[in-house]
Amino acid sequence: MTENEYWKHFKQIEEDIDGALAVFHAEEESHHLAREDERIRRCLDADALFWNMQVASLQSTLFMILGRLFDSTKGTLSISRFLDETVDHPGYFSKDALAARKTAGGPKPDWLDDRIAEAWIPNRAVLAKLQKALQLHEERAEVYRQIRHRYYAHRPLKDAHLIWDLFQQTNKKELSEILGFLCDVKAAIWQLYYNGKKPDLDEISHECDGEAIRESVRRVFKKLTQGQAAG
Repeated sequence: MTENEYWKHFKQIEEDIDGALAVFHAEEESHHLAREDERIRRCLDADALFWNMQVASLQSTLFMILGRLFDSTKGTLSISRFLDETVDHPGYFSKDALAARKTAGGPKPDWLDDRIAEAWIPNRAVLAKLQKALQLHEERAEVYRQIRHRYYAHRPLKDAHLIWDLFQQTNKKELSEILGFLCDVKAAIWQLYYNGKKPDLDEISHECDGEAIRESVRRVFKKLTQGQAAG
């Protein structure tokens, strides 16, 4: 695997993580607003068919993305495989590799020597801690992977009676923690690759709370209720 191939895999994983976060927080904020704001609830009730369709679309998208991220099928790109690739290629995070990225074929910046001197020297043992930290979340995510496989991707007749039981095993708090972990991993790898910073999953990424997408949802509903009042 080349470094370009590795980073292409990162961008694909990043896209899925960002997509899952956006969908999760958009649905959560929509439900929150509907519970807390009578005007919004009336707006949704007035066109319940449309809004139910939107919620169903958000849910199916989330399950499909989670299915990809935690896919155990051989030959597929998952978060587990990506972390395996990370552990197998510590050289991509070396000081020489970081210096090459920072210069990108151009003149060397005055600050580069200090930055490189401060950079963490990667080793497989530390990188492997990312894999170990993933294990708990893989176990939690198994039910979502099963729902994606048995309900959204396929509909085998013999498993029809199991679908309800699978949905009953979902847990929004645990799901939020899974997504938060994925977000932190993404941020840690990016910081390691571009800034030579040692991965630290105790540093929570500001992106995990989904505030940007939640604010976007609030703005949309504000416009909708204003339009309803005007009508």
